[in-house]
Amino acid sequence: MKIKLTLLSALVVLAASLYLFLFKASNPDTAKTTNTHEKQEQEHEEEQETPARFVEERLRYEYDMLKDPATGKIPEGIFKKEKEFAKTLPEKRFESVFLNGNMRVQA
Repeated sequence: MKIKLTLLSALVVLAASLYLFLFKASNPDTAKTTNTHEKQEQEHEEEQETPARFVEERLRYEYDMLKDPATGKIPEGIFKKEKEFAKTLPEKRFESVFLNGNMRVQA
């Protein structure tokens, strides 16, 4: 009796899986699933375009930060002025950090 029940349940499972397999194979919706490779290629191309877009956006942002709002152009000599200003900024002395544990920068 147990053998008949086991064989019957195995046959039902086999028939159900065979029906689902054949139904999906003949279903026109499977054309969508067979094109997954094409979708993956398209997504891969979009992923490659994304870093290039970020580079362009970053360059545009930097240009917008440097330009004069009134003229819309980067002033001449701005990089020289930037370097001169950077030289006036205080430097952190690391030897003092190790001696007294003070992490503050002297103004």
